[in-house]
Amino acid sequence: MKPKRGKSAGRAPKPAYRPILLPALILTIALIIRTTSLTTFGPLYDEKITRDVVTGIWNGDWSNNWKGTVTNPDYRVDMYNFSSYMYADALLAGMASKLATRLPNGDPDFVYWSRLFSALAGTLAVFLFYLVARRWFLEDTATVAMALMAVIPLLVQDAHYARPEAFVLALTGAAYLFLLRFDSAPGRLRYLGYASFCFGLLIACKVSLIPMAAIPALFAGRLKDRRLLMRAAGICAGCMLVGVFVGVPDAFFHPAAYWHGVEFLRKQYAGVTLPHASIDSTNSVSLTAAYFWQTTGSLPAFSLAGAVLLAKARRFAVLAATAGPVVFYLAYFASQRTFFERNLSHVVPLMAILAALALTTVGQKSQPRRARRCSWRWSRWP
Repeated sequence: MKPKRGKSAGRAPKPAYRPILLPALILTIALIIRTTSLTTFGPLYDEKITRDVVTGIWNGDWSNNWKGTVTNPDYRVDMYNFSSYMYADALLAGMASKLATRLPNGDPDFVYWSRLFSALAGTLAVFLFYLVARRWFLEDTATVAMALMAVIPLLVQDAHYARPEAFVLALTGAAYLFLLRFDSAPGRLRYLGYASFCFGLLIACKVSLIPMAAIPALFAGRLKDRRLLMRAAGICAGCMLVGVFVGVPDAFFHPAAYWHGVEFLRKQYAGVTLPHASIDSTNSVSLTAAYFWQTTGSLPAFSLAGAVLLAKARRFAVLAATAGPVVFYLAYFASQRTFFERNLSHVVPLMAILAALALTTVGQKSQPRRARRCSWRWSRWP
């Protein structure tokens, strides 16, 4: 008489490598998309600014002030915009361009290597936000979010330019991942410090990212132990301040010059900068809506549906960390007369995660009842 088989013998275990195959394939596709056509177009208007500042750094002008390096007379003013990115680009892309073959005129090809730096940073950002989504939701939601981020036009474009957006994306993804590591073990305050340092570098890059400082405060504010909360507040503030200093030291040494650059940017957005504004409008709501409809289709609608799912599940902390920055920056920049789509790049991965949540929830609800697994009900972070 043959012995009866146990229930566990009915199905063979899945190979350990299977869960990583699809994400690895998506990440490879993202890298290929981002590294294609980096040399098929000449230096763009903003890329010349990057080239000038990076060249100035290599020539010994460590202040990062546009006034002393930028050749375009319209921007040869006291300005420290993109400062932390300029330092990172000078270190990585600048070093590579110095070692590689030079241009026919003998100059280093800063623009190409800066574009490659953006392509790699943009691909890294896709992976980091995939890890963030995995910690919040199930694997299927994270994979769908990864696929969306790999092909969203704005993120692909950012990875082709010698501009700071891909760098900002990677820093934002790293900061969120550090915060989730901190939240899983609140006693490990070093992760809160790492995240706060990243947010400091973000603020040093773009002054418009100051409101993102609320994100680490949101995580730290959930601590129950008052003594631990006070330590966390000090670490958060201190590490963020260090990040700002490392990214833009002249903001501390020459605050008047730094503030002049901030005012320059504020007037640029408040005025009409053609072709990025409508002459007869006091805001850019129509331009913002048209841009996202033409480039992402129904993604904003699915993102809204994902936010509604989180609200219905009373997952307000996750809702604040994802939908909060999206709503704030959409509202703020849409209220300006001049529209630059790249100001919204850092919240697009959050939109993708929310949209993926809605898509996978719909897909799971359409399955037979036994197979349903509602991803929005599972998370390590309430």
